[in-house]
Amino acid sequence: MTVFDLLLFVIIVFVLGGIYLITNYFRRALVRTKNSLELSGAKQAIVQVKNPTNHNPVNPNSFVSASKSEILAVFPFFASVPEGLQDNMEIHVNDFLYEKVFIGKGDLEVTREMKISIAAQASLLMAGRKELCFPKLRTVEVYPAQIGPYEGLSIMKFAGETPVSGVVKVSWATAKKEGEVATPNRNVVLHEMAHQLDFEDGEADGIPELYLHILEVIKDDPKETWMKILNQSKSLFSQSTQEGGMHPHSLEDDAEFFAEASVAFFYGAHTLKSGLPKLYDLLARFYNQDPAAYLPGQVRG
Repeated sequence: MTVFDLLLFVIIVFVLGGIYLITNYFRRALVRTKNSLELSGAKQAIVQVKNPTNHNPVNPNSFVSASKSEILAVFPFFASVPEGLQDNMEIHVNDFLYEKVFIGKGDLEVTREMKISIAAQASLLMAGRKELCFPKLRTVEVYPAQIGPYEGLSIMKFAGETPVSGVVKVSWATAKKEGEVATPNRNVVLHEMAHQLDFEDGEADGIPELYLHILEVIKDDPKETWMKILNQSKSLFSQSTQEGGMHPHSLEDDAEFFAEASVAFFYGAHTLKSGLPKLYDLLARFYNQDPAAYLPGQVRG
């Protein structure tokens, strides 16, 4: 590569990075403007979308805004989050509520409480980040209880599922319980939303989209370094599932390991940090948070 080629490459990277930052800034400004309009009483256009298989009507343009007090009421974990992260988390919650379509399944009517609770739990993953809130996620399907069984899997039922990027399925019974009372290493919303982050680069491989603050820290090949730490941690965990405190289900594949590790990062921070410190540090860089520093000895509900 000549000096000219290198210079051209640097210029292209710089221009693309600038376009991304400017677009992201104006996108968030637009969402905040719409939020303000809603909070001042401006009416949103109502578009009724009916699912042909007897799902409840959903209004994708009907915006439910949420204050910090409302977030705290359905997600007490919010009280443990530092104030600066709370501010950013509140923005992400309202982004989520504005952008995502909630569909009730099995005649379930999706309420304001359900929307805020699910959005709040999901936004914990984004509290330390400035990127858009799960940009590829479009639909949240809310089930009354367990999901399934599916044909050919008669004994299998799930509390959550991410069949494809853009769709998340969650059991309200589970999401409500885990939102109200924090249980170490258990949160179906965090688990499924971590899968969404993993899917952002088009693959379910345990390697989420690696954003700028990660690239600045990892000087070598970012994906190679990420997978090296992930595999080392997975190997340690397989030798003793006490290390890190995650569910043994995490050993199924790299995507599940990343999702379960993300849950443990918030809902078992001290255990994960002591058992798998390199994995904890990697996730701390990725999520731009340090839950072990702001949480007490264990998560509290």
